[in-house]
Amino acid sequence: MQALHRLRECRLLCDAVVRADDGAVFPVHRAILSACSPYFLALFTTTLHSREQSDVLISGVRSEILLLLIEYAYLRRIDVTDGNVHELLMTADYLAFLGVLQLCCDHLRLALSPRNCLGIMMFARRVFCYKLEADARRYLLRYFVTVATQSDEFLHLPLDELNAIILEDELNVKSEEAVWDAVLRWVNYEPDQRWQHTVKLMASIRLGLLDTQFFLENVKDHPYVTGNEGSRPIIIETLKFLYDLEMIAQRDGEVATPEIARPRVPHEATDMNIYRSALSACVIMGLPNVYDYIHKHRERLMEEKRQKILLSETARHGQHRTALPDVHLMEDNDDMLEQLGLMEHQANNNLAIPPPPPPPLPPQPMEQDRN
Repeated sequence: MQALHRLRECRLLCDAVVRADDGAVFPVHRAILSACSPYFLALFTTTLHSREQSDVLISGVRSEILLLLIEYAYLRRIDVTDGNVHELLMTADYLAFLGVLQLCCDHLRLALSPRNCLGIMMFARRVFCYKLEADARRYLLRYFVTVATQSDEFLHLPLDELNAIILEDELNVKSEEAVWDAVLRWVNYEPDQRWQHTVKLMASIRLGLLDTQFFLENVKDHPYVTGNEGSRPIIIETLKFLYDLEMIAQRDGEVATPEIARPRVPHEATDMNIYRSALSACVIMGLPNVYDYIHKHRERLMEEKRQKILLSETARHGQHRTALPDVHLMEDNDDMLEQLGLMEHQANNNLAIPPPPPPPLPPQPMEQDRN
């Protein structure tokens, strides 16, 4: 191929020329371009334009980009840079240089960052590079918080695009507060035109996963919300769900989970707030920190057991003990460990966990002990 490239540079044995709009002329070997590009293969082998097969005008392409593609056909290498990647990709797609198209997509994929992933995603969609678009979208969802706080492209998102992003189950956020803050940043960029879209975006936020105090202070009473009558059904539904969670935590029962509280696919788990601490709700919906919750429940049961033993010992001996038994000494309690093991098994298999049975009453002191 190096020898053929030298022949082209010396204009030897060339059987066609390729012209650009700016007047540049490139002698080529038709077989070389046809082997690299289905576009040129069809162009040079068709019988419909036999008189034009040796002189081809490529409209709408700069001579610098056209030369890069011709040299790639001979040498199978090309210099893809941040400055030419977009134009090169579109031209490679137009002229069916599939190898160059793949190199450009790889370059953009490696260049993904929180500041440009939205632009790359939208560009890939326009030129029908679906794999690159999917990779850019996956990057966006993975680093959504950084994108929403640092990217200027985020501020220029169309409403429907932003709504589709915050609807994603794969959106990587430690808490829904970050989603609300991202929506506010987008609205505040053009508040006069965008504030009326707050209700539509609120419906896509998992408001039921917000901390109750945060919802009451920052969402429910926000001017964009109070000034829009369309927000009332969403506010009422969220308040009802948060109230039910608080009650269910006290009764240790189950509550149906609406769409506003459907958990996202976990990437980075975080502690649940007090209003989302009902074990049954965690297990049914598969929240990311069920495992941590079970171990906290184990510690609570251990502590309750220690306190009951202390009360029993105090009543029996009539004296106050300053030191509590070590929690590890309680781990030989077969009934308690059996119950905790059942809880872990059911949580790992996404089964509903019944409430633990009440602990046995402490033994009553014998008559001779009282004397």
